[in-house]
Amino acid sequence: MADETAAAAGAQPFKFREVRERSFFARAFGGSRRGDAEAAVENLIAERGLDSVDIVAIDNCLHEHGVRDEAVHAILLRVWHHAAERFVSTDGTLDSVEAGFLDRLKRILGLSETEADRERDSVLANEFVARARPLISRSDATSEETRSAISRFARQLRISPDKQKALLKSLAQAAFDSILKYWIGKRRIDNATLNALLEFKEEYDLSFAYDLSEGAPAAVEQLNWVRCWHLALLDEGTLPEQHVDVLLNANETCHFSGYSVLLEPRKVRRNGMSYDTLQEIDRGELYITNRRILFVGSSATKTTRFSSVTRTVTDNGALLIQRASGKNQHFVLNNDLDLETAVRILQDLCGPKRFSPQTKKLTATADTPRVTSSVAEQSQPTKPVAPPPRSSPTAQSLLQELDALTGLAAVKQEVRSLINYLRVQRLRLEEGLPTGQITTHMVFTGNPGTGKTTVARLLAKLFQAMGFLPGGQLIETDRSGVVAGYLGQTAIKTSEVVKKAIGGVLFIDEAYSLARSEHSTSDSDSFGQEAIDTLLKAMEDNRDQLVVIVAGYTAPMQRFLESNPGLQSRFTRFIDFPDYSPDELLKIFSDLASRQGYTLADDAVQCASDLLEQAFQRRGERFGNARLVRTMFERATVRLSDRLAHDPDITREELTTLHAQDVHLSSENC
Repeated sequence: MADETAAAAGAQPFKFREVRERSFFARAFGGSRRGDAEAAVENLIAERGLDSVDIVAIDNCLHEHGVRDEAVHAILLRVWHHAAERFVSTDGTLDSVEAGFLDRLKRILGLSETEADRERDSVLANEFVARARPLISRSDATSEETRSAISRFARQLRISPDKQKALLKSLAQAAFDSILKYWIGKRRIDNATLNALLEFKEEYDLSFAYDLSEGAPAAVEQLNWVRCWHLALLDEGTLPEQHVDVLLNANETCHFSGYSVLLEPRKVRRNGMSYDTLQEIDRGELYITNRRILFVGSSATKTTRFSSVTRTVTDNGALLIQRASGKNQHFVLNNDLDLETAVRILQDLCGPKRFSPQTKKLTATADTPRVTSSVAEQSQPTKPVAPPPRSSPTAQSLLQELDALTGLAAVKQEVRSLINYLRVQRLRLEEGLPTGQITTHMVFTGNPGTGKTTVARLLAKLFQAMGFLPGGQLIETDRSGVVAGYLGQTAIKTSEVVKKAIGGVLFIDEAYSLARSEHSTSDSDSFGQEAIDTLLKAMEDNRDQLVVIVAGYTAPMQRFLESNPGLQSRFTRFIDFPDYSPDELLKIFSDLASRQGYTLADDAVQCASDLLEQAFQRRGERFGNARLVRTMFERATVRLSDRLAHDPDITREELTTLHAQDVHLSSENC
């Protein structure tokens, strides 16, 4: 027992802190600074140790700093809390010596068991959240490895599973929403990913964006993430099955269910002329089964047998069923995921020869129906993309240039997947096969210097080389480039920037600054909103001629997209640019030196490696990545020049060799 007491007295969480002397006015009028009082008590304990300090000395110390009555107990609780916090922060646990110190300190300060337990639980919970936050915020938060690591932290800190769920639920919900949006942007979710997401959801009792009960399976199936799963199944050659509440025939299986608007051609006579126009007939649920196409509307039910279908066409963002007899049917679905899923299922059920994309625009004649303006606005049709020429060697060289970039493995894969998808959709279009909705507007997220602008520039050239865009220019801008000083001028300024980008790619850096924020004024809000509205209209009017990429930090970009439904519907592809690793940063430094005709001595390589490793370990959310490396290289060349300035006989080797003494990185650049 004596050994434990001595050990506890030897443990010391407090270090000396500077305490400001009380002013004359504070002494005269009884004022106090609680922060200084806390520091003074901790200094007293650190100086004397537990064996030589008592509550009388502590009370005197607090009185000297003007703390009396009920405020005394609050500060004593804070002191005990600080001690526990500092012990836990060192290794994530409380060992027996530290626990003994806290127990003795509790008795000296006159705290109850209940109070000490409450403070201890608070400290352990805060430490657990601090350790778990980086893991649960990662893109692989739902993986078994990450979840096991979080559970290990909980066990080490004696956090129960129920408390773990309560502490991390808000973080888990944010991670869950972010991961779902990522996969929806990719338009495919495989079985393994889906199961991991559902297990993660169940573990933390999370909800989807639309929290629908199991009692409404038909509605649940309409969620975008389920559509992405169905599309992944279709890619594997498997028809998805849906449980629906509509009565089906024996041996009939439903493969698709989704809300739709039914349009049919009708004769209209105006100004002595007769022509066909599309009119809304009904609204309701569209079912595609293994036997038929069934529409259950609010006023009637319509059935189409596959034997009567002559062709299935995607027409201006709608599903057109051409029939051997009777009126053709146009179904406007909720979104492009529903449309792609329905088209793919019909292709499998009807056969590929009955499906083809409609590339010719409809005109208002007696033989070809036209969509009325009201219906067109409701359905928000997407213009079909005409087949561009096949990929040229230039595209291959650009992809090789992409591969030559340092790091960015996941980014390269995302770009290649997009290019492969566009190439295949073009070939399918040329062969008269169904195509998915081609969405090329993108969101680039990540810290500065991670290659976002470089990749955007390559994408612009790739789109031109493959014939998807007539021009290969990249127009870079930010808030200052599209927002003017007076209301009304912003639309003009934004339109001018868009005009320059037509035929190519418009890259808007720090796009989140256009949206409303807690720090913005009402004027700046309206200017930014005007720019967004103008941009959205330009994207709609120039769908075949313009690709827009918005870029910025991950969290602000998420808030930016959530600030306007129009942004969410148009930007569905997300590419995250992670920070470069220390080895990748060192390679960038070496490549910069090589391109500028410099050689790195061995000591320079080692020095640069150490500095970049240190900078990486203490990086913040605005870590500069390649920009940081470029700054370090430029300063190294300046330091080399200063070092050689007074050398009268400089050799070529000295002019081109960087040494450790030239390589430096100041803390403010990290």
